[in-house]
Amino acid sequence: MIKFFQKLLLIVSILMICENNFAQNYSINNGFTNNGTVTTCSGFFYDSNISGNYAASERYNVTFCSGNVGKVMQLEFSQLSIGLGDTLFVIDGNNTNNNVLDTFTNITFSATVVITVSDTNTTGCLTF
Repeated sequence: MIKFFQKLLLIVSILMICENNFAQNYSINNGFTNNGTVTTCSGFFYDSNISGNYAASERYNVTFCSGNVGKVMQLEFSQLSIGLGDTLFVIDGNNTNNNVLDTFTNITFSATVVITVSDTNTTGCLTF
């Protein structure tokens, strides 16, 4: 009987761990709004057209924060395509008045690029 409860406890623990690790999808106007803040521990960030190219003249700002004191955001690009004349700014903080960490202009890649907040970022947030 004790072994049964040990196995049951192990199964429940694994399910609880797995349940907390599901990532959400965030896309412009479907998961957040312009100038909005998304509080999350993980997820996938897409432009306004998950299955294709974004539209001409799109201009959006969004901030991602962990929601946990002492935790910071880290962004990992696995694929990125920024069209000619367009720019994606990665800002170190919770608004566009903070320092720019990186800028992507007229670029396409499928390699992993990791961006983490700076040591001086007290909010732990990244803004795009």
